[in-house]
Amino acid sequence: LRGSANSENGYFLKIINGLTIRCLSVIIEGWEIWVDDKPKRYRINAKPVVAPGEEKPKYFWAMKALDRSDNTIKVFVITKQGAINSMEGICEMDGYEDLSAFDIRIVKTGTGKLTRYSAVPLPKEPLAAELVKLSNSYVVNLEALYEGSAEKVMTIVKPAVVVQPAVPVVQQGVTNDCP
Repeated sequence: LRGSANSENGYFLKIINGLTIRCLSVIIEGWEIWVDDKPKRYRINAKPVVAPGEEKPKYFWAMKALDRSDNTIKVFVITKQGAINSMEGICEMDGYEDLSAFDIRIVKTGTGKLTRYSAVPLPKEPLAAELVKLSNSYVVNLEALYEGSAEKVMTIVKPAVVVQPAVPVVQQGVTNDCP
């Protein structure tokens, strides 16, 4: 098990077909536009107004996530509405309200303008103790996404201060229900 590279892009997951994640935090939502090849994110109640002809703001979700391809902790920002809608649908299924209780696989179909994304829940299973410990060694400040500060989004906690919870939870008192 290892953490992610300490670089601006190293902490962020790129959406690809077959990406499998486990949500490890509360989900924040908002609006995203790209300015000078960098994302600018706004809180959900502050949708930016853009000039005619400019790219429209995209609705996004962001969360701390476990990338199952290499068991690293990353930030997952998603603007693909099909995948977000699928995750909302999953949250409405009995027993699947908490996105941290199971893995989610992102599925891509089609190409070009016909590309669509969806999310598929995998069988529920508890997160292994070593992965809970790994998750707890990363503090994620998703609010920094609104400030445009990628380097302040995630910090690594020294292992000496990581406390293993008695019950495998990511944040005590917080569920990972859909926004």
